[in-house]
Amino acid sequence: MHGRYQQVQPRPWPSGYGETIALLEPSPEWLSARYGLSFFDGSDNLDDYHAAAVQLPSGRIVGILRHVGAPFEGVEVQADAHDDPAAAVDELLDCLGLPASTCTWLRNESGVPAAAR
Repeated sequence: MHGRYQQVQPRPWPSGYGETIALLEPSPEWLSARYGLSFFDGSDNLDDYHAAAVQLPSGRIVGILRHVGAPFEGVEVQADAHDDPAAAVDELLDCLGLPASTCTWLRNESGVPAAAR
């Protein structure tokens, strides 16, 4: 546990479906070194990945992952499909003490990608 969040075991999303809600600049290695997050290995229909699940003070769970063959730097942030993407990202950034500029892409509430902040 670090600050006001805690790392948890991954579990199914409450709605049954999660989605990528943001892209952040830091790598899994940087996040692990700075916050002590332990990333596990997995795979999905896109590629192999390294991921961690974090429970925020509100109780929401977010996933942080990096697909091995991703064409961009940084990590994806995933949340339940019924969650508010902006609120989830804001809470995660606040817990990690990262500036909003760390977010390079954000999905808005309608599911349509929003410009980076």
